[in-house]
Order: sequence, then structure tokens, then C-alpha cells
Amino acid sequence: MMRNILLIIIVLLCNISLYGQSIKEIYEIQETGASSALTSQVVTTQGIVTATFPGSNSLNGFFMQSATTNGSNASDGIFIYLGNTTFSVAKGDAVEVTGTVTEYQNRTQISNVSVCKIKSHDNTILPTKVVFDENFKTNAERYENMLLEFDQTFTVISNRYLKQFGQLSLSGKRLQSPTEVTIPGSTEYTALKTSNSMNQIILDDASSVSYPTPTPFTDINGTRRTGECTDSLVTILDQNVFGYVLYALDDVVFYKNQRPTQPENLGNYNLKVCCFNLEYYLRENWGTGYGPDNEADANRQHSKILKALQAIDADIYGLVEIQTGQTALQYLTDALNTSAQNDIYAYINDGTSTYGSYTKVGFIYRKDKVAPIKEIRSDNTETQNRKKAQCFNLISNNESFIFSLNHFKSKSGGSYATADNVDKGDGQSYYNGDRVREANATVSFVNVCATYYNEPDILIMGDLNAYAKEDPLQVFYNYNYTHLLKQFHGDEEYSYSYNSEAGCLDHVLANSSLKQQITGCSVFHINTDEPSYFEYNQTPFYDNMYRCSDHDPIVVGLQLGVQNVVNTPINNIFVYPNPSKGVFTISNALNYHLIITDMLGRKFYSSDIPTNIEPITTYLPQGIYLLNFVHNNSKITKKLVVN
Repeated sequence: MMRNILLIIIVLLCNISLYGQSIKEIYEIQETGASSALTSQVVTTQGIVTATFPGSNSLNGFFMQSATTNGSNASDGIFIYLGNTTFSVAKGDAVEVTGTVTEYQNRTQISNVSVCKIKSHDNTILPTKVVFDENFKTNAERYENMLLEFDQTFTVISNRYLKQFGQLSLSGKRLQSPTEVTIPGSTEYTALKTSNSMNQIILDDASSVSYPTPTPFTDINGTRRTGECTDSLVTILDQNVFGYVLYALDDVVFYKNQRPTQPENLGNYNLKVCCFNLEYYLRENWGTGYGPDNEADANRQHSKILKALQAIDADIYGLVEIQTGQTALQYLTDALNTSAQNDIYAYINDGTSTYGSYTKVGFIYRKDKVAPIKEIRSDNTETQNRKKAQCFNLISNNESFIFSLNHFKSKSGGSYATADNVDKGDGQSYYNGDRVREANATVSFVNVCATYYNEPDILIMGDLNAYAKEDPLQVFYNYNYTHLLKQFHGDEEYSYSYNSEAGCLDHVLANSSLKQQITGCSVFHINTDEPSYFEYNQTPFYDNMYRCSDHDPIVVGLQLGVQNVVNTPINNIFVYPNPSKGVFTISNALNYHLIITDMLGRKFYSSDIPTNIEPITTYLPQGIYLLNFVHNNSKITKKLVVN
């Protein structure tokens, strides 16, 4: 009897042991929640190896997936952490694994592996086709640790952690700064902000090594630019401290948005103008925490910026964040002349002296192409030389325009903000009140300059530290200034990137008369798209123009002196005297209709021209006016200054 009882007990124990080691399907372990209900339990499961990442410098394990998909919303894939075991598998192996279900950085996995039995080789798992959008992460647990093929085009939106962690941020599209395309604080703004936060995912090199060598995902130039694209990416979806990440199983092929070598799409111009934030260009007073820390860094900064200026090849450079005083401008001017092997460049001396590491805006120009008219005008405080204007004359045809160069208050330093400078949470950040006041002051300033220079054509450029739909830009729109980047390129253009979102902090605006003389406008994308490790103070040092600043230069083509460049007939209409006191004569305008407007487009006079030499008497107040001559489908515009 006692022997029979012992036999029964042994059989029962064996049955319990067999039951405990019965096969659990992967989806039964994964379940549909964020963590498994089987956590800390020993299980046996089986699947086909989809990817291996051996060694302590990698994930130290492999991913496997069920041969057939289940009918539930649970994942069919799981990660097997091998730790210090000696098990070895290959992609395509069918394996049976026994280990403990654990949760690691939100990933459900099997650890403490005691059994890893290979049953067969060369099996195939086809990737599950999915599309990544702003809703993907909501259901991402369904695909955790699975082999996926993204049936779409991915765009690189950030390379910030490429060098340090071997990571790129991807999205189904380039993400725009919300206030670049929507009104601050609006429903559309909130929706886009939410969408952007969800519509990005990390492509990771699956390595635990910081600063891996070589840097992964890079091309022969050592870069991977934002805006580059890849199609039909095959990956494993995982989770770690960064959130959901993708591990590519093959070399990723990127295309589009390759490095430019010169500005494009400027049209048939007779004058090329550039605005460029140099990110604290210094030639002395180093080591203040802004700009170069020492002379060696300053020389490297200079080398990169000089190469960019040479590639831009502008007739007038409007430079932002260049050291106060004349030394820095002189140094760059001398370098440009040396590179040209000719004394053709000069700078505008604004009379300032060096004051620590403070920066200003300043002009360098080709003196064989243009000549400054009168003295530079400034609208600044003693230490903030950030709003200047200069009238330039195009030597070839004696036409001129006013170049207004600006640098508005940044969005940073919010701890000192009060009143309307406090962040309202509408996307405009800190000091929006100051920037609005600066915009209004700039409009008033250029109007004074127009009278001073007797010149109605105005080009406003600079780093305004506000995106295109924000309040400071609305000031210019309300005064009938045209945003040229939007006119030529729509909402897709950008000059700056922050937190994976791109937009324009740098702008070019033209008043109504100058707008007709613009032939093209573009952003020279040599900086914003490049990884920060190309900056001058990084090791190794890349002696090229890419990432010489954190802002991209804006370049404008003008056909100065030609209004309505398209379909504008050649003519010999003359207006004299000009300036006048409101009484003047028009010649060679027979059968034209004359409309006189001010700079805001308000009509003051309208009449047909019945003779070839027609005296005109008006009672125009002092100011600058546009004389618009209209005949059939042609229109010619002349400038008139009334004293």
C-alpha cells in the first residue's frame, strides 16, 4: 500500500512538472497590456529568430516571433536576453526557450534563460506591413518586438543624438514649428503641436556604446542630414529609456536633400543680397561663454564661415551676431579680398567700438558692384547694435534700395520676463511683447530712413526670432510687407530647427515697390540640416562650411531698377525734377494712365497722359510715392520723392 501511494505521488509530481513546462505561445506572454501578467514566472515558448544582437556592447540577446500570427491584439514577437549564457542562435533558426518573464525599460522579455534549443534552420518570417503616423504609438504594444516593414517614406527630422547614441529621429514627414503655419494659441496650433509630439520615432543602432565609432547611419561625408528620406524600412520595434525605437536589420539607404554647394533659384538677377546669422562670430574677448572659447576655436570658426561666404558669393552680406566694433568686419573683409585675389570687398564702418563679446549686425559689400549712399543709420542702444539700415546704389544702372538688417530679442532667458514678455503658452515663448515692439520700431525706422535716403524701395532682413505666423511678423504684414520666402516657396521653407521642428526665424520682407524687383529668394541649407558635431569647436574638426552656424543663410536675387520684371516693356519714361515739390513733368508716357500711390498703396492721384510731354501738378504732402503707368497689359513704376 505504501509503495502504491509513493508511485501516485511521483506521477502527480511529474504531471505538475510537465504542466509547468508546457509551451506558452508568445502572444500569451505578451498579452495586450503594457506589461505581462506572467512577470517573474518561468515559461517555455517557441518561435523563429528574426534578429540577433549578441554581446555586452549590444542588446545581448535576440528577437524571435511566432511562425504564424495570432488572432488577438497581442504581439507575436519577444526579446530573449541571454546575459552571461553561452547560447548562440542565427536569424531563421526555429528555437524553443525556457526562462523567466521580466519587464525591462517597458519591454516584455525572457531572461535567466536555462534552455535554448534549436529545432531547425533557415526559416522565414515575413515582416508585418504597417504605416507610422501620429496614431501609431497608441497601438504600438500590438507590434512590440515584432519584425515590421513600414510601407511608406520616412523623413529624418533630428540628428541631435546621432554621434552620442547612434540615433536618428524619423517621421512620416518633416515636422514644422506650429507657429510657422498656424496662428499662435489657435485650435490648429494645439492640434499641430500634439500631432508633432506623436509623429516621431527613433531609429537606433542597438548599441549600448556611447559615441560609437564609426558613427552609424552616416554617408561618405560623415553626415546624415535632416530632410533625407528612406523607403520601406524593415526593422524590429522595441522599447527602451527613450521610448519606442526601431532597429534596422540591413543598411538603411537614404536619399534626397543632399548637401548644397551654392544657393539656387535666385532667378535672373543683377544683384545678390544675403542675410546670415554667424552664431557669435568673435575675433577677440574669447571665453565669455558665448562664441569661441579661445583663439584656436575662433580661427576654426572663421575658416568655416569664410567658406560659406565664398559659396554664397553675395554682392552685399548682411551679417548678424558679429562682434561689436570694426575688427571682426575688417577681418572677414580682408579674408574675402585675399580669397578673391583682388581688393573688391569693403565693410560699412558704423563707428562702434568693441564692448566685450557683445555682437551686432553689419554690412560687407562688393565695392565694384554697389556703393553706399550717405551714412549708415542705426536704431539701437549703446550696447545693442542690432538694427541698422544702409542705402546701396547699384553702380551698373544707378538704381538703389534700402537694406534694413535686424536681430530681435530671443525667446530665451525667461526668468527675467515680466508683463507681456511672459510665456503665454501660445507657442511664441518669452519676450513676444519686446519683439512686437521691435517690429513696430523697425517699420517706423525704415520710414525715417526712406526720407533720409530719398529712397522708397525697402528690403528688411534678419533673425527676428519669431516664426512666420507669430505677432511680430503680423506687424510687417499689416504694413503691406511681403514675406518673400513664403511667396516663392510656400510654407515648406525653413532656416532653423528646434526639437525636431523646422521653421523660419530668419526672414526677408519687401515693401510693395521692391517686391516687384525680386527675382528669387532661397535658404542656403548648409547648417540647420547638419549634425552639430560639424561645429567648429568639435573633435574632429571638419574644415568645411557645413554647420558653420546654427542658422541657415537667406539669399535674395534682385533685378534692381526693373519693376514687374515679367512682361514689363522697355520704355523711356522720364519724371523730372525728382525730387520735386509736387510739380513735375512726365515725358514719353503718351496714352498711359497714371496712378500715384504712397508706400502703403493708398491712391492720391489718377489721370490719363494725353501728350508726350505732360506737366503734372499735385498737392502731395512730403514723402515717397510710386508713379504707376498702366497701358493695356503692361505696367511701369517709377519713384517720386516730394520734398
